[in-house]
Amino acid sequence: MAELVALEDEFALTSQFIWARSTAGLTQHELAVRMKTSQSYIARLEAGKETPSSRTLNRFAKATGHRVVINCIDEDQDVRKNLENSTGNY
Repeated sequence: MAELVALEDEFALTSQFIWARSTAGLTQHELAVRMKTSQSYIARLEAGKETPSSRTLNRFAKATGHRVVINCIDEDQDVRKNLENSTGNY
């Protein structure tokens, strides 16, 4: 069960990356230019193959016109429902 929760958390983060970039109307390449990084790094973030630092999260948010909000929820709370409430998206 813990493995499923970890995967759900990872999926929630990658979904937020894709959502933020898409709502900003940016391609991976355009976002990479704004963040002064490579398109392949953006692709790895969106695929969940990189674990971003807090600095990277803030750079990503700024480049897409968003801000980072960290939200702690109860272990038994559904991450998807929490994201739907905060963004209307998942």
